[in-house]
Amino acid sequence: MPKLEMVIWDVQHGSAAYLKTPNGKHFVIDLGTGTHKGSNNTFSPLLYLKQNWGITSIDKVIITHPHTDHIDDIFNLMQLSPVYIQRPFHLSENDIRGNNPSSDKYKIEVVAKFLVINCNE
Repeated sequence: MPKLEMVIWDVQHGSAAYLKTPNGKHFVIDLGTGTHKGSNNTFSPLLYLKQNWGITSIDKVIITHPHTDHIDDIFNLMQLSPVYIQRPFHLSENDIRGNNPSSDKYKIEVVAKFLVINCNE
C-alpha cells in the first residue's frame, strides 16, 4: 500500500519540507538552505532531492512567505521543473523588498529572483 513520505530539514531560521504523496506527487514547502556545523558549505534541499533521490520534477512548491530564509534556494528551483508555485499574492514588490532589507548582494539577488518568478506566474 502506498504511503505518504515526508522529510523536514532544519534550515537556518526555520524548516524546509518535502512530501511524496501515495499517488507519487512531489511537493516542496519553502526553499530554505542551511549549513552544517563547522562547515561553510551550503546545504540545498532541492539539490539533495535531485542528486540523491533522482527527483527531476516537483508538482507543487509552496512558499509560505517570501523572507530570504524561506526562499534562499530559489536559484536551484528551476532544476526541478516545478509544475506549480503557490505563494502569497497579496504582497506588493515594496512589501517583499521592505521585509527583506539587506546590504548582502546575494540576499538582494534572491529577492530579485523571487520577484521575477512572482511576476511570471
